[in-house]
Amino acid sequence: MAITRNYKAGAVVYFEGDKSGEIYVLKSGNLTLTYRGIETTSYMTEKLNEGDFFGVKSSLARYKREETAQTASGGTVLVLTIQEFEDLAKKNSKLVLKMLKIFSTQLRRIGKQAASLISSSGEETPEPSLSLFKIGDYYLNDKKFDQALYAFHKYIECFPTAEYVSQARERIELAKRGISTGFEGVGTEGETSEAEGTNELDEVNLDDDSFMDESDSEESKISELYQEAVKLVSESQFSEALETFSQFELSQLKAVNKSFYENASFEKSYCYYELGQYSEAVGAFTNYIKEHPKTERMKSALLHIGKSHNSMGEKNRAISFFKKVSGLPPKDELNEEATKLLKDLEDKG
Repeated sequence: MAITRNYKAGAVVYFEGDKSGEIYVLKSGNLTLTYRGIETTSYMTEKLNEGDFFGVKSSLARYKREETAQTASGGTVLVLTIQEFEDLAKKNSKLVLKMLKIFSTQLRRIGKQAASLISSSGEETPEPSLSLFKIGDYYLNDKKFDQALYAFHKYIECFPTAEYVSQARERIELAKRGISTGFEGVGTEGETSEAEGTNELDEVNLDDDSFMDESDSEESKISELYQEAVKLVSESQFSEALETFSQFELSQLKAVNKSFYENASFEKSYCYYELGQYSEAVGAFTNYIKEHPKTERMKSALLHIGKSHNSMGEKNRAISFFKKVSGLPPKDELNEEATKLLKDLEDKG
């Protein structure tokens, strides 16, 4: 269930470099995004209007935030999980069109910045097709695989007979691999230009099994199992999700993607709770909190521990956890639920 959060003036919703799976909608107030331009180290700002989404790309692609989101004069923000956002998009075609418009505008802005950067270096401005290809390479090198995918797909769509179409297809596969495994080795060495020809990656045969070593293949398998398990949780198939989680050690996810590891730990704990395995849920959520003391899901984990104790008839322990959750900032629906559960228990005496 989507929740709302209220922020005071000057409050930071998230910082550049943070990792989170939450997507936001500005319901009221003023909010500013601060980010670095690709052609300079100086920061740029973008003001959002009511109804604007933010944090979408980094959440969907599971990479670090590229900007800092901060309220100017306070505001109210709707917080969605990735699944809630996807469900909303499926039901609302206008939302999809709005997102495409935002991403297209951002890509055009990036293209202008890239062209400006190339021109300022004294080089002759290349053809538009090569500029778009270089934008894709820039993002691939910077491990921003979602943007790289978008740029290379657009390159092939807009310039199907261009010189580097085959290389663009190879880079699309590299970007997909980066998204699924978080593989740090994905990237290109230097830029491709009309004068220089192709670089080493142009010679890579992606159909050759030797391209991925044994450890990469294992990481890819673990990543696929993780994504399948999370998908099953989103579909409320908790028994099947637990069975999928059991096919690998959660600790193995640390080497693949730390955010995957944290999310898997929470989702597995949640499966125990939904299946009525309350003792296991308490243990799993407790371990989750110990390993991730700064998690954004702290309130949710504590609330589920309290609800598990309540379901097991351990009233005093439940009250203790509900009190803790009800007092944690920022105020949202989780606080309200904890307060209501606490009142119900206290009224029963």
